[in-house]
Amino acid sequence: ARKGFTLAEAERGSASNPDGGKDYKKGKEEFALKYEELQYAREVYATGLTLFTLVTGEKKLPTKVIVEQGEDGEDVEVRVLDIEKTAQKVKDVKEIDPILKEVILGMIDPDPEKRTTAKQALELLNRKATEAPKALKTSEAPDLLQA
Repeated sequence: ARKGFTLAEAERGSASNPDGGKDYKKGKEEFALKYEELQYAREVYATGLTLFTLVTGEKKLPTKVIVEQGEDGEDVEVRVLDIEKTAQKVKDVKEIDPILKEVILGMIDPDPEKRTTAKQALELLNRKATEAPKALKTSEAPDLLQA
């Protein structure tokens, strides 16, 4: 299998990195739809990956190599996000709330049709915030300065 891509493959959508961005920060729709149509879903996806990095502390996302057939019939190696390993890493973090895990995993769903929207993510987070205990009134708060 050869590595890389030709201009024809980039235009057709089988190249792994035609615009210089990070391969793993792109959903599978990156090359299938026009830029205007995928911008919103792409931004949600990228935000989900940023949240993944924040909660796991991992700077390198799990990736895997898949092989696609190029226009010339040759196999082309393409590096993509390994969604199963990524999801498992999020699930393994015990210190974060299950709702936040749900939001992150929904935002990085490889299928743009199933992907959590920004509005849905905010609704989930707001619901969790309203379930949080109410803040104490100043008069009820303990005086931490007294010994």
